[in-house]
Amino acid sequence: MANSQETNVNLKINRVPDKATLEDMIANNQIQPNQLYMLPSEQGEGLVALQTKTLWTNPNPTSSFAAQNITTLDMSEYDYLLIDFNNGDANFREWTNIIKKGSNTRISYTNGNSNKLGTRDLTYINSTSIQFADAYWSGSVLNSAIIPYKIIGIKLVNSQAEVTNVYSTDETVVGRWIDGKPIYRKVFNNLSILCATAGWKEVGNLNFETIVNSYFVCNTTNETTRYRTNPLSYCNLSFYNNKCYIAGTGAWSGNNLVLKTVVVEYTKTTD
Repeated sequence: MANSQETNVNLKINRVPDKATLEDMIANNQIQPNQLYMLPSEQGEGLVALQTKTLWTNPNPTSSFAAQNITTLDMSEYDYLLIDFNNGDANFREWTNIIKKGSNTRISYTNGNSNKLGTRDLTYINSTSIQFADAYWSGSVLNSAIIPYKIIGIKLVNSQAEVTNVYSTDETVVGRWIDGKPIYRKVFNNLSILCATAGWKEVGNLNFETIVNSYFVCNTTNETTRYRTNPLSYCNLSFYNNKCYIAGTGAWSGNNLVLKTVVVEYTKTTD
């Protein structure tokens, strides 16, 4: 199985009228991947929402899936797991189950035509491992049925600060721009770019439409002095062709200033 490190991109924000409705949606497996569910601010503790991230995808979602452990996950930050399945036939029928992290469960599927029952047990090992048992169809092993093809982590968010004050190297939704599009934040960290070096240096990839905010942190090579600054002081940031670049401005008299971190907030053309 291949490891997928997809980020939580293109999150859709859904307004839910009350907490009871949200709880019913969770109980009835109506929560969709890559979406935020938000209650009115007067409901309970301000904002109640779900943040999601794809933790694993099956590269062969229509192929037989034998009993195995998936160990390429990182579920430590999540409260629930949303697991998408298909029944392996030509019509690629899909359904979703939500389970509480740490719990074991049995996934089941009933064929509406033959009324036959299929099951597959799932065992939570630890925060980085899930075990899928063989699938059974009418009492016999049939691993071409009940095939898991995506695991999504769900994190419960109980305050506005938890939604907006997230700094991650993953692309994360933190707000909404004046045109209604989501605002994303991404942190480029552990950089080591000498600001005095001539020419533009690439920081990283960034699929952007509008740059809402950007700043960076530099320190001297002996790390005795650190600066958190907006562009146009010691360095310039440039955004071009879906990439972020940096270059020194010459305002720093020495040659020992090193870029360490860049924070960018932006909207995307794909929304």
